[in-house]
Amino acid sequence: MPNPNNESQSVEELLPNSTGVWRITTVGSTHVLDLVRGTVTRFPGPGAAPTINDCCRPLRTLDTCRIGERGRWTMMSDEWSIEYYWQVTSTILSIQEVIPDECEQGQEGVGM
Repeated sequence: MPNPNNESQSVEELLPNSTGVWRITTVGSTHVLDLVRGTVTRFPGPGAAPTINDCCRPLRTLDTCRIGERGRWTMMSDEWSIEYYWQVTSTILSIQEVIPDECEQGQEGVGM
C-alpha cells in the first residue's frame, strides 16, 4: 500500500492485490512494477544479457515477488502469435516503493 507521507517504504513481498509502484532489485537486474497502471519494465544490470522483456509491458499475472526468492510474473505480448511472456528473475534482493516525486522524473532514478 502506498505511503501517505511520501516516504519510500520497503516490503518483503508483493501480492496480486498489492498497489503502488515498486522497484524490484534482483541479483542481475532491476524491474519496475507499476501496479497502478498494470505494467512492468526490466532494466538489465551490468553484465546482464538483454531480453525481450527490456521494455514496458502490460502485467498479466503477479505470481511470486518475495525477497529471497526468484520473481515470477507474466506479461501480455504485443506479438499476434504469442499469447504472453514469462519473466523469471534472479533472486530478489529488495522491494522498494517508488515515491510520486520519483515517478514524475520519468525513468531517471527509477531503473537503476
